[in-house]
This record gives sequence, structure tokens and C-alpha cells, in this order.
Amino acid sequence: EEQGGSRRPYVFGPRNLRSIIRSDHGFVKALRPFDEVSRLLRGIRNYRVAIMEVNPRAFVVPGFTDADGVGYVAQGEGVLTVIENGEKRSYTVRQGDVIVAPAGSIMHLANTDGRRKLVIAKILHTISVPGKFQYFSAKPLLASLSKRVLTAALKTSDERLGSLLGSRQGKEEEEKSISIVRASEEQLREL
Repeated sequence: EEQGGSRRPYVFGPRNLRSIIRSDHGFVKALRPFDEVSRLLRGIRNYRVAIMEVNPRAFVVPGFTDADGVGYVAQGEGVLTVIENGEKRSYTVRQGDVIVAPAGSIMHLANTDGRRKLVIAKILHTISVPGKFQYFSAKPLLASLSKRVLTAALKTSDERLGSLLGSRQGKEEEEKSISIVRASEEQLREL
């Protein structure tokens, strides 16, 4: 917008956000790197702003980013699980809460509200490449492992593994690209 003569070089609207993850159950959108949207902001090129919106009773599958993040829960409520250095911590998050997401920590999130969307605004500090971040879903990794390896590694039964991960049959290519899915009541209880 700066090139278009905007007098608001520090204000960015919805059209400035690009889709990172999209499914029928939610999305993640991010503002382009600051140094690309305004030369006035080139000093903060290692930071990005992202918005996550998760529909009621939906689940963000386990994954991680190569960026440290701080998030503000703008609307809704859910359960956030963070696995860092082998330690698993789960938190109920509500509107007004601030959450921290260290780079490389595995996280998953469930919107436990049956009526309202869960909306989280994030500031990400990119680690690998200035201004660029990647989201890595654990789903393709898990799909590549045998059921025997998963039950041993996760120390759980076949039935419980099936209820947590759902069916591994069918549209594998589609599942690899979708990171926000509908969750059953049983799956939400397990989380």
C-alpha cells in the first residue's frame, strides 16, 4: 500500500494477509514480511503477524513452526497442548489470555466451545530465514509410521491410537495438506 500512496504505512487490513493453512474448519493467515510491506518497517524484518481462526469443535493437528511466537486469544476458548523437551503441558485458554509458543515445540489446539470460533492473533519471530516461517504438520510423519511403532512410541493401545488419530485410510494426500480438522466429542475428551 505504501507504493499506492497510502498515508497509513503502519496499518494493515485483512487483504494484506496471505493464507498459510486453510480447511473447512479454520485457517491461518499471515501478514507478508514487514520489510516487504513497508520500507519504514525494515528494521523488524524477522517478525511476522499471523491470525488463526478455528471453528467450534475443531482441532489443529500436532505440528511445529521454525519461529518463536506469542499469541493473544482474541475470541473463544480451547485447550492448548505444548510438548517441549519431552515435557507435555496442557492449558485451557480463554479470550484475553496470552500464550507463548517456542520455536520447534510441538503443539496442538482444540476449540472446545460448541458455538464460537477460537481466534488467536500471533507475533512470530522467525528463526531460520529472516521474515520467513514454515509450519510442519506432524500428521504426514505419523502417517508414515507403522501402527506398531506408534503404539510403542506413544505407549498406548491400538484402540486409543485409532480414536486419537482417526482413520489412516483414504485420502492421504488430502490429509497431508489439512491441518485443521473436525473433532468428535470422544477426541475432544481424550485431548
